[in-house]
Amino acid sequence: MNAKNYKEFYFGALISKSWIYKGKAMNKDELESTDNKINAIAYITRTRENNGCEMLANNVWIDASYIEKWNAITIWDTTATCFYQDKQFITGDHMVIIRADWLNKYTWLYIVTLLNIESYKYSYGRAFVIDKIKNTILKLPVNDLWNPDRTYMENYIKSLHSKPIITKNKPWKNVLHIDEWKEFRIGDIFETKKAYAYNKETFEESITGKLPCITRTSMNNGCDYKWEITEDLIIEQWNALTIGWEWILCFYQPEIFVCWTNITILRNKFLNKYVGMFLCSIINIYSKWRFSYWRAFNRWQIIKSIIKLPVNSEWNPDREYMENYIKNLPYGDRI
Repeated sequence: MNAKNYKEFYFGALISKSWIYKGKAMNKDELESTDNKINAIAYITRTRENNGCEMLANNVWIDASYIEKWNAITIWDTTATCFYQDKQFITGDHMVIIRADWLNKYTWLYIVTLLNIESYKYSYGRAFVIDKIKNTILKLPVNDLWNPDRTYMENYIKSLHSKPIITKNKPWKNVLHIDEWKEFRIGDIFETKKAYAYNKETFEESITGKLPCITRTSMNNGCDYKWEITEDLIIEQWNALTIGWEWILCFYQPEIFVCWTNITILRNKFLNKYVGMFLCSIINIYSKWRFSYWRAFNRWQIIKSIIKLPVNSEWNPDREYMENYIKNLPYGDRI
């Protein structure tokens, strides 16, 4: 990012007062879900997934006064989750809508990225309400007149575009007969160990580093940093699962890695990347809601935790079933 100059702006100074407002909320119970894209409209709610879209609603019977035009950003004020909307939409409760006539799809995506960086400051008890949004300071590239450089922001986002990912796999509805699965203690099917812990202050993040440092982050497959590989590092081998104690997220590691504090490593003989992804989903479903920062999912809790898995004719975990299930999902052929 090599813009000549940057300047700090209050976000509210960049948009008209009348163009930041609370959306007119609709209750999900009032809506009819649809797969017909002709009559579908995005229902934007508090979800962090799918660009904030919880469902596609049938817009045939929706009052026009609830429908928002495209080219806007939506913010769920409770967690400051921000998305750009390029099609018309409707909203649930606690949604803030922002517009500006000088912003387009590309410049909005640049702004959205900066606003999402602010999300760590907010929570259910400290919402990202309109006044706080307007008082947020953004550092933006500027032109020779020291105004926000719209051209630079637009060109920067365009330069990041890549070819769309495609898949040959078709959507399918494979019923998971979970009632036929068997319960296993994680400690009975995995070898577990507490990872050797490095402190993040021990090393500086390297621009050219290739060694993933697995921390307790919920992003980027648990990788928060990449370090240079040196002889003195205690490096963990690939083909393993990692679980951060406090944020309770399980990830499959396809490369060698090192760990930050409070990471448990799981291995077994039937693990590969497909089985690993299946198991990560199962462990996360069974464990995420039971543990927290104050009730850590440490190694001993992991060992005695029970999960349900598909089994083969010998009543052992069915590796072939788990592998084929992941391979045949849409985009499973691109893993």
